[in-house]
Amino acid sequence: MIFIGLAGIFLFVVPMPEISQDSTGRIVKSTLQAVISGIIVMFWFYGMWQLRNFYVRRKILFVLKD
Repeated sequence: MIFIGLAGIFLFVVPMPEISQDSTGRIVKSTLQAVISGIIVMFWFYGMWQLRNFYVRRKILFVLKD
């Protein structure tokens, strides 16, 4: 999951084209990159949380069967 998130950031977010050559365009591009990267990280955290819940439920059900 870490590699997929990093690939998403470095293959799609980092090489975004310039919006415009002035300073406003650079600020907008940087802000957009930060927001998209943050969304990818939030999905990563959500996925890790769901995996943790899956393994905890599986362990609890395994212990209850014994």
